[in-house]
Amino acid sequence: MAVRTWAASGGVKSLWWDDLFEPYAGVDAEIGAACWLDADRVATASTQEALGWDEEPVFGTMLLGVWSVGQRRWLHRSPIDRPTGTLLARGSQPVSLNGRPRLLDAATGRVVAEWPEVRVPGKTACYGVEHVPGAVAAVSPDGARLAVGGADGVTVIDLPEQWSRRSG
Repeated sequence: MAVRTWAASGGVKSLWWDDLFEPYAGVDAEIGAACWLDADRVATASTQEALGWDEEPVFGTMLLGVWSVGQRRWLHRSPIDRPTGTLLARGSQPVSLNGRPRLLDAATGRVVAEWPEVRVPGKTACYGVEHVPGAVAAVSPDGARLAVGGADGVTVIDLPEQWSRRSG
């Protein structure tokens, strides 16, 4: 599968699936969402749906992982307690948008902060199920705030300060 990307050098570059992940990279689960954390690392979340391959999975169901494109390996793989839904990057921390916003530690899968009073669509993956709308949200350029759109307007959340160490 080819994906079109805009190259930093100015121009469109074709990026093949195998350029991102080694063939299968031990993935034995449906990938529900992914987001770039930086120019090399992709946060990837699996769903509860196993693919049923014969090999021992390296990246199975209900995991949050960080894949290094340059090193072509998993840097982190951690269990998560629920599907992430759509993922947005806030620096090196992914924001999960499934039912409510949750800020995650990319290295451990741990919930750093969550806002249960802010409702977003309960969608377990960022695609499919067309009758459930996707989340409408954006992280501010400085990573200090998260804006979440809803039926009653836009809620702006002040995010906790970024950790000093590089997560993921």
